[in-house]
Amino acid sequence: MRRSSVVFLAVFCLMIALPSARAQSELPICTRAEFLSIFDLVIDYQARFAEPPTDFTALMTYSQQHATDRLTVLAQGPQCAEALEFGALLVQMGGDFAARAALEMAGTPAANNPYLVLPDRDQQINDHLDAMLDNDRSLAQAPEQRQLPTCTTQQLDTYTAAAADLIGLLSTADYMDSRDAFSAMLEARLTWRANRLPTLPLCAETVALAQTLNAALTDSATSLSFAFVGVPADENPFVALAEFGMQRIAAWQASPGSGTASAASQPIEKRRLPACSRDQLDSALAAIDRDYLSTFEATDDALLRSQLHLDYRGSVLSRLPVCDEIFAVRWWLDEWLGAPENENQARRDDALLRLEAARASAPISSQSAACSDADLRFFTAYITPAFHSLLRASLSVNTFAQQSALEQEAQAFRDLLWAHLPGCEDGVRLSMQMRSIAADFVAAIKLEAAGAFAVEIPYTLDLPAAIVQLGERLNAIEATLGMGETQTWFVDVEGFANVRSCGSTACGVVTVVQAGDPLDVLDDSGDWFELRLPGGGTGYIAAFLVSETPLN
Repeated sequence: MRRSSVVFLAVFCLMIALPSARAQSELPICTRAEFLSIFDLVIDYQARFAEPPTDFTALMTYSQQHATDRLTVLAQGPQCAEALEFGALLVQMGGDFAARAALEMAGTPAANNPYLVLPDRDQQINDHLDAMLDNDRSLAQAPEQRQLPTCTTQQLDTYTAAAADLIGLLSTADYMDSRDAFSAMLEARLTWRANRLPTLPLCAETVALAQTLNAALTDSATSLSFAFVGVPADENPFVALAEFGMQRIAAWQASPGSGTASAASQPIEKRRLPACSRDQLDSALAAIDRDYLSTFEATDDALLRSQLHLDYRGSVLSRLPVCDEIFAVRWWLDEWLGAPENENQARRDDALLRLEAARASAPISSQSAACSDADLRFFTAYITPAFHSLLRASLSVNTFAQQSALEQEAQAFRDLLWAHLPGCEDGVRLSMQMRSIAADFVAAIKLEAAGAFAVEIPYTLDLPAAIVQLGERLNAIEATLGMGETQTWFVDVEGFANVRSCGSTACGVVTVVQAGDPLDVLDDSGDWFELRLPGGGTGYIAAFLVSETPLN
């Protein structure tokens, strides 16, 4: 379905509902507004799948965007028949598209690439959309919202068995000592998704779990494919998605009665920051000068308020301890100082009240929460790419429409940070830096649009140093994860050379480089040099194919 068909189909969308492939008669039908809310999303996704990525850099860019969308756009769709069906299909399409491309780029033989024989997902969506034209259910009136029946004991038992079976399947170690072992593992996961998943009954308590099983299967298969072609775990955007799905399944299993509650639809309880000690609370309450906040609120000059905001952030907020109750105050104070005219004041006041109330039960001491490698990998895989996307958008704003779009993107990014904040000190400090930069860019652009000169706007003057400081912190994270400094070498061949997934000609080809190309070399100590690839991941090239000096 291409954009030329949008107007034609949109007219019919106002009259006709989409039949669902499974248990349609029992699922709530989408209202006109709900269906139209997902229509553009479906068309946009089809555009993404129109052409395969041309190189590994493009593949990683696509994969990072898909991972971000999974946490935001696709996770917030309406809970009705058409939206649920399309959402499940887009999850499959997104992961399968990336896995197929990764295997093809690595030179995997067609016989070992099961993604080549999967049903055409794009055609499936077209068929669903075309089916609307043959269905006589009218949306001139909002359809009757039928509720799913409560699950029977037998249906819950079916899901309990399926969840246990799937956990066992996905818990298989991603150890691939041969191409045949990899193919067998991948085939098992895709076969389960194709054959077992559609047979599971849908009822009120299992709708969310069905979506979770689909996502966990798809993400684990894609993650496995990326690992096979040499993408390290800390750069594989599907690792954390697969783990998240496993957590949701485990939460459903652990719920009372193993399925009587919709645990798979509830957010997984994330690791919280440690509770603040009484001393920390007392010092924070003393530092947060309410008289200063009143003075700030009474200031009408926007440029002066901007400078007061930055001063307060630097002298007070950035020095507050990283613990649970204080963090919320710090977050919402910074949000309110940047935009005192919106609803953030209510959140600020609520956080301050909670801070004062916490003193009564505060512990004597509080331990710092150190970040694990998993915390840092999550930050690198999801948060950092979303921030870089926002940064690029911020630097290209030239029109009012772009400014409005940037405000929405910046708010969505801050929502992403709040929802998926790592429960550890370095992650919190990095998140706060990114939150501040995202908000400050929007504030600076709005002030300039209102007539202020860029050289007079405190946010504009402060942003370069803030971005440099953040870059230094992110480089430190890469070093912690083993993504250290590189040396530049050059391809020294006539024509092209293969970059492989490991240091052997038996390994698959990850990408191809040509004469004179610069290479970021991580390790030059053996017969095969380890490279950092432009779009993420690592590869290996034979040492005799490179030179320390550029070609003449």
